[in-house]
Amino acid sequence: MASPILSQRTYRLSHIPSESSTSEIRQIFPSSVRDTIQYVSLARRIASTTPDDQVATVTFKAEPSFFSTLPYKFGGQLSAFICDLDVRFFCVWVDAHFHGLTTFNDLPDEDDGVDIIALTGLGGKAFASWQCYDGSMWLRDHIPWDVPKSRISIYGYPSDVGNSDSVATLSEMTETFVLDLLNYRRLHFPQNVSVRTFTIHLKTHKAWCRLGESGSALHAALHRSIHGLVFFGTPHNGMKVDNLLPGLSGQTSENLIRDIEPGSTYIKSLKERFSKATMGPNILSFLELRATPQSVLQPDGSILRIGKSAMNAPESTACLYWANEIRVPINENHSMIAKLAKRDGSAYCRVVSSIRQLLLDCRRDYSNQPLHDTRDIHKSYAIDTDAFDPSTRLNYRNPSIQSSHMSGENEDGLALLAYPPGFALSKPPANRRVRVLVHGIWNLFHFGHVRSLRFAKEAFLDVYLIVGVTADRPLRSFNCHTAMSSAERAEVVRACKYVDEVIDGCPPVLDPEAITKLGIDYFGYREGSFSVSLFDPYKLLSIQGKGFIIPRTLSISSTEIARKILRDGDLSIQ
Repeated sequence: MASPILSQRTYRLSHIPSESSTSEIRQIFPSSVRDTIQYVSLARRIASTTPDDQVATVTFKAEPSFFSTLPYKFGGQLSAFICDLDVRFFCVWVDAHFHGLTTFNDLPDEDDGVDIIALTGLGGKAFASWQCYDGSMWLRDHIPWDVPKSRISIYGYPSDVGNSDSVATLSEMTETFVLDLLNYRRLHFPQNVSVRTFTIHLKTHKAWCRLGESGSALHAALHRSIHGLVFFGTPHNGMKVDNLLPGLSGQTSENLIRDIEPGSTYIKSLKERFSKATMGPNILSFLELRATPQSVLQPDGSILRIGKSAMNAPESTACLYWANEIRVPINENHSMIAKLAKRDGSAYCRVVSSIRQLLLDCRRDYSNQPLHDTRDIHKSYAIDTDAFDPSTRLNYRNPSIQSSHMSGENEDGLALLAYPPGFALSKPPANRRVRVLVHGIWNLFHFGHVRSLRFAKEAFLDVYLIVGVTADRPLRSFNCHTAMSSAERAEVVRACKYVDEVIDGCPPVLDPEAITKLGIDYFGYREGSFSVSLFDPYKLLSIQGKGFIIPRTLSISSTEIARKILRDGDLSIQ
């Protein structure tokens, strides 16, 4: 929870002009302290709407005397602390709390980069919780070079639990974090989705659940963009805080601490929600192997680790034991597990190696694959699609179904839909029904499938929805086994009221000739529905402006249903 007290030696400088360099940042400070500067970082402020706005961090060997009066909660204008400041830096703001997002380095190519955003738990310090005693901070001073194509940021928030007058709850802290991430994504990734890796703590379990459970398209897009979760001694089952509660009795932060106790209603609810919302991302859990001096609340409201040593987050609470989790032990206590020094014998090399592997797994599973010619895709599947005649497979029609409403259309009658990166969406045809194709396996049909079909049905004012059901033989050739045959899956889809036509025994990819014969106007991309392909098999439709994205229902999947049946088989039979 609380970090050991370090003399404050690192400061954040915001609103730095874009043409500035790290050497110029050093020259800002008086010559008497210039030689005491150990580390400097400089990067674009990713949370800023101003393109020529940078942020720097500066670490000194000792606290400069002119910063001794710097207000911790607010910071101040740099010109108030340094005389004879260059006029270019008059608007620079300095602080030591690091609240919000602070970026340490820039990406040479944002389309091929990875964001790593780190934040601490309650009582931690946004910067100091990751800082070694020699002044280095591994996320800033080493990771950008040891993990290529990564942009490193930290996120700070008012996390003090002692001597705090804040009435903020974990839910409100979570909402602030989510809003800041949405704002960052809006500013930098209006269309394309890049791989993200988050190092997170207990506070953001709720943020992850919030994104996964929300019906908002913005939340869903952000949730999909997070492909890796890294935990450093995170107490998933709660943490004992008996030594803190007596001193916090009656204070505004008492309920905040009670929420993270083992067995609390908050922890129980969060565990269940987190397991449902965390099915896709790869997880990396670092667990502590040493006992930690316990935090004790002091009369002045500060928290010091001077109590009896105990395990804060033992293996039983620091590990999830899920199939998508990699567990790595670190021979440190809870306070020091994330303060890594890059030297022989330290855990740094092990941590970096694990993070590199996590990023490789993320790229392999989720990154955008190169687009290929549609004909080449058919060849790679080795399926005889030329023998497929769509006219023989259109075996269901329900002309009584009419889509009488549409949410979110613009003045042209075009839905405000998300579409594949790099492509625009064409206008729908006038004076006739819009023919939309949705393609998938539809195994163990569930309410998430129903939502997908409803979304496609209501995407335009008057939709004629055609649903392709992948045939059994090509799925078996790719070692993809289903609980039901193609005919059985088609029969279930056929019963859905949003469906007008079903293509039974459909190949994994329809060739352009079949698409033309069907008269398809748009194709709905069900994310994750192509178990046999990681790339876009309908590139042609995207190029023509005919592709749009159907958001997944992240709280359910056919795989999860099958897993529950296997795990709770006896209960299911009853």
